[in-house]
Amino acid sequence: RPIQERIPGIDFTLDICYLAKQREYPVYFLGSRQETLDQAVEIIQSEYPSLIIAGQRNGYFSLEEEPQVIDHINASGARILFVAMGVPLQEQFIDRNRRHLKVNLVMGVGGALDVISGRLKRCPQFFQDYGLEWAYRTIKQPWRLTRVLQLPVYILNVMKLKLRQGDREEAQ
Repeated sequence: RPIQERIPGIDFTLDICYLAKQREYPVYFLGSRQETLDQAVEIIQSEYPSLIIAGQRNGYFSLEEEPQVIDHINASGARILFVAMGVPLQEQFIDRNRRHLKVNLVMGVGGALDVISGRLKRCPQFFQDYGLEWAYRTIKQPWRLTRVLQLPVYILNVMKLKLRQGDREEAQ
């Protein structure tokens, strides 16, 4: 399906929180630094007071700890999981664990919690209008360049896998 419009991750995250509040779907926030996560969740909770926050966990854990993190998310009763670990870590986490997660929706939200918490400012409208937030962030935070350069490699690997498998999903 063609994309009708571009929806920035921050706006989409807040829109999903609004819908979750309306439908009483519990949400779980995974990722970011603990202080940033706490502040973002507090702001989201004040914006949507009846939103059910099933749980939260910072994004600093090892691969060995991942099964316990998944168990905690599943035990929380969350129906929506927001993953804020940045590109490509969040995509890799989601891909590794999507079959084990018992949520209805998993969404990689990148730096949305950093912006919601106020730790980072939203980029200027020009960059938003042209889908160049990533470029703005890379200019402001040059250390991101290594992560940005990993994304094309990740996309190529996904494309190669899809070409090998076709459009079907592996049987579980």
